[in-house]
Amino acid sequence: GDMHNNKNELEQDPYTLAIEQGLLTPQNRRKIWPLLLGLEDQQLLQDHKLLLKDHEDADQIDKDIQRSLWSQTNGDEELRNQKRGELSNIINAVISSNQDIYYYQGYHDIASVLVMLYDDEKISFALLRRLSQCHLKDFHHSGLDIVVKMLDQLVILIKLIDKEIYDFLFSDHLAEPYFALSWVITWFSHDVDEPETIERLFDFLLASDPVMIYYVSIALIMHNRKTLLSLEKDFATIHKYLRDLPIDNFPVEELIESALDYYEMFPPDHKQLDILNITTVPKYPFTYMENTRRNKKIIKRTGGVFDIATVSVFVMVLAYSTILAVFLKRIPD
Repeated sequence: GDMHNNKNELEQDPYTLAIEQGLLTPQNRRKIWPLLLGLEDQQLLQDHKLLLKDHEDADQIDKDIQRSLWSQTNGDEELRNQKRGELSNIINAVISSNQDIYYYQGYHDIASVLVMLYDDEKISFALLRRLSQCHLKDFHHSGLDIVVKMLDQLVILIKLIDKEIYDFLFSDHLAEPYFALSWVITWFSHDVDEPETIERLFDFLLASDPVMIYYVSIALIMHNRKTLLSLEKDFATIHKYLRDLPIDNFPVEELIESALDYYEMFPPDHKQLDILNITTVPKYPFTYMENTRRNKKIIKRTGGVFDIATVSVFVMVLAYSTILAVFLKRIPD
């Protein structure tokens, strides 16, 4: 590209980059995911193992972990056992150190993405805990009431976006929105096996409003609307088709683009939606985001490598005053 383009690519705030382009490589993600979650270096060093204590979800967690990480570890038993150990530590540490965070089935799928990306489980723990306190908070209550209400909002969103699809699916109760449950509570990590695809989706979701996952789910349905409308009107057929949608075809960039469009057209505060009264996640944008946006910039180097630049206001002021002093000296009396 010409010089003009390069200048734009040179410095970007991490959220814009994560949403629009994605972070491209595991190395970039390891550096930038903690930034997107507003985690400072000292927060990545806490010894989470000190938080481990017995709790009532421990058995269920253990069962889920024993079934996990097959596809990610690809026949490497030693790696699988090691990563399952990390998974157990970070999940149990989050759950046992937070009274109001309950385990749910599918949480281990999200945690798996983190342990496969990081070698240091202290970092995966810090990320997982922050996600549970913010983005995933709706899923962590003692029951699924909030999620069920949010899935009803998903139905209303579909009605606003595409009346024909809404009528086809929901007017005769041919579908219940539960087909999207695992998509939502695992950020599709339960259904999509391709690590790069899921990591790209996580780039987007870590940088977005937590309810964005509902818009991505709708984007997936709309992407397949033609086929959907051609199915026979039968509950079992439609339910199975919808449930398996992400497995066969998950065009992540297109879905992100559509989700952003829908979010802009029908934001959570839209008058026909009740999302903001239902969701329990902290107010978005989260308080840490402004700080990150202001103080951290991503510099793009050749070969898709991103470096983090900490923008120090002090240095800029200093440089400016020096230039000013030099400039003033030049003005003849």
